[in-house]
Amino acid sequence: MTLDVINLSGSPSERGRAFGELRRAQIHAWLDDWLGSLALAGISDPLGYARRFIRDTEFMPVIDAYASDVLDELRAMAGAADISFELLLAAQLMDEEWVYRKATHGSPLGDKCSSFAIRAASNRMWIGQNMDLDASTDGHQLMVRTSADGGKPATLVFTVGGLIALLGVNARRIAVCVNYLPQLPTSTRGLPVAFVIRKALQSRTLDEAASFVKSVPHAVGQHYLVADTSNIRSLEASAAGVHEFSPGSDHVLHTNHPLVPANIEIAGAPNGENSEARLSALARRLGGRVPRLSELQSALSSSDDPFNPICRTVPGDIDRKNSANLIGFTTGSVIMSLDTEKAEIAAFVSKGPPSLRGYVQVHLNGATDAN
Repeated sequence: MTLDVINLSGSPSERGRAFGELRRAQIHAWLDDWLGSLALAGISDPLGYARRFIRDTEFMPVIDAYASDVLDELRAMAGAADISFELLLAAQLMDEEWVYRKATHGSPLGDKCSSFAIRAASNRMWIGQNMDLDASTDGHQLMVRTSADGGKPATLVFTVGGLIALLGVNARRIAVCVNYLPQLPTSTRGLPVAFVIRKALQSRTLDEAASFVKSVPHAVGQHYLVADTSNIRSLEASAAGVHEFSPGSDHVLHTNHPLVPANIEIAGAPNGENSEARLSALARRLGGRVPRLSELQSALSSSDDPFNPICRTVPGDIDRKNSANLIGFTTGSVIMSLDTEKAEIAAFVSKGPPSLRGYVQVHLNGATDAN
């Protein structure tokens, strides 16, 4: 399958306008599929539900306070694509909508995403993940490459439809991956995940990115795996605060349960069997050594435990051991190579389950940095 790569430049509003005009049909199709997935989940009026979701929460003032430039981009995108800004905003709030849906409709929340960061050598890092989402995202995957602007580095972002970010890397060789942590406290007055990712990718140093994640209020439980060519920061965030896992580690693996003792105590709930099984599988395949690219790809393509696979190939399947655990679908798999000795930053990307679709390379010029 062909992976679309979109190049954008200019101010946030200019980028949003250009993207909305170029991808108008695709954004509409993505939103239609998202609303359709809500209907399949038992929500009788998906459009009305999306509007209530925005009105029942207080994310807008927080987004405006911490990410007003990204908000400008979204407004411009909505106008250019001829869609409701309110609907486009609701579709950005993926993890936050899961929490709202569980509170209002009692829908189960599945474990989603497996990530790693491994220091391969001096000034060389591997970081990546499987991004597991609803099967309605399939066919909407793309990469967005933006130029440097106003002192902010160029970026390469994996996403779907008109979503501002799922994960990515910038020209300063700072990469961000994420894992949902459903056990941790939430808040309607926190900064939503997609906006945290985008703002962290504006950072010029790893410490700056980590400081941003630590400084903002968070809407949901989320693990932010942030790395540069030499160091890894593993930050478990929630409405209760941010705690760092294994500072100084050269090797971090993570799925969908907290690993920091303070967060384990806050969670006060058992870890999901699915998340535990995937973390064990990652540890068996990648633990305690520096793997080759082929081994990283093999790990993210694996299904060692068929009931709890790292690579999820069956949309909407249900874990037969636990009917409340929605397996979901591997929307994409991304492995990023951060290396100071190479001018280009390489991302190896699968548009969907890598065991079925394999990887293609997408590059970001590491020299395209803002002064």
